[in-house]
Amino acid sequence: MVGNKISAVLFFCLLGAASSVVAQDKLLFMNGRELSCTIAGDTGTVLKVGIERKSGKRVMREFPKSDLFSYTPAGKGEIVLYARDEAFGNIYSVEEMRVYMAGERDAADNFRALPTFIAGVAVCGTLAYLGEGGVVATVAPPLVYAGLQFIPKIKIRQKTMSDPGYRFNDVYADGYEPPARSRKVMAGLSGGVTGVVTGALVFTLLK
Repeated sequence: MVGNKISAVLFFCLLGAASSVVAQDKLLFMNGRELSCTIAGDTGTVLKVGIERKSGKRVMREFPKSDLFSYTPAGKGEIVLYARDEAFGNIYSVEEMRVYMAGERDAADNFRALPTFIAGVAVCGTLAYLGEGGVVATVAPPLVYAGLQFIPKIKIRQKTMSDPGYRFNDVYADGYEPPARSRKVMAGLSGGVTGVVTGALVFTLLK
C-alpha cells in the first residue's frame, strides 16, 4: 500500500516536471504572429527571450514591447500590452485589434496572387515582344503594371479566412488588406519582369 502511494507521488512529480519543460512562454506580435519562447528578462520596455531552434541550439533575442500585442508566461494568464490610443495611431479597442490581427495573419498565410502574376507575364511579355525588346518596352511595363495593383479592391475569399464569421467585418478587412496588397504588388512586379524577359528573348530568337 505504501509502495503504491510512493509510486503515485513519483508519477505526479515526474508529470509536473515534464509539463514544466514542455510549457513555454508565448509572445503575440502586432502582426498577429505568435512565438513560443522562454522569457529571460524584462527591462520595462524590452523583453529578453530565449528561442530554441530546430537544430536544438538556443539563441537569445530582444523584442521591444511596442512590437507586441501581449505575452503569456507559461502557466499564467495573458498580459496585454496594447492599448487604444488614437494619438499614437492605435484606433482600435483590444478586442477589435484581435480581429485586425486575425486579418493580417490570414492574408499572410493564405492570400495568393497567382492570377496577378500570370496576367503580368502575359501582358508585359506581349508589350516587350511588340516593342521589339527595346528599353522602354522592357522597363516601363513591369513598373506600370505593378503600380496598377494598388488600385483594385482586395477580394477576401472565404477559403482564406480562419473564421467565416469575419466575412463582413470591416476591422478584419482593414487588417487583411496591407499584407494582401503587398503580395499583389510584388506578384505584379515579378510577373511583369518575367514577362518582359520572356518577350524580349522570344523576339530576339525569332527576328
